Amino acid sequence: MGGGGGMEPAPGVDGRGHTYARGVHVMLEKEIERRLVDPIRSLGGLCWKLTVPGCTGVPDRILLLPGGQVRFVEFKRPGEKERPRQRLVQDRLRRLGFVVYSTVCTAAQIDMIVEECREAVRGGEAR
Repeated sequence: MGGGGGMEPAPGVDGRGHTYARGVHVMLEKEIERRLVDPIRSLGGLCWKLTVPGCTGVPDRILLLPGGQVRFVEFKRPGEKERPRQRLVQDRLRRLGFVVYSTVCTAAQIDMIVEECREAVRGGEAR
């Protein structure tokens, strides 16, 4: 951050068009597309935005992987948490045996999800 006297930069956009909030890079939709959707497609899977009419709290994305594997992803901005209804739905999905990734907000988390999906497609079920 340089000689800013320990102050965080104001929320905004840097010179490369990256959005920041609380000093953390906030991934934009197009970055999420590149970082999650494209690799899942390259595995032969689908990564759909998920909306279920009449049902609130459903995760943002559903990952449909070869071999009938299904996973869910809930994205949040840095510092945000799931609402109680979202936690309830995620718990129900987990009890049904689905993998649910919660509070995903960094590139490293997305990369971990992609790697776990690669492992699952290669040799059966990963976490």
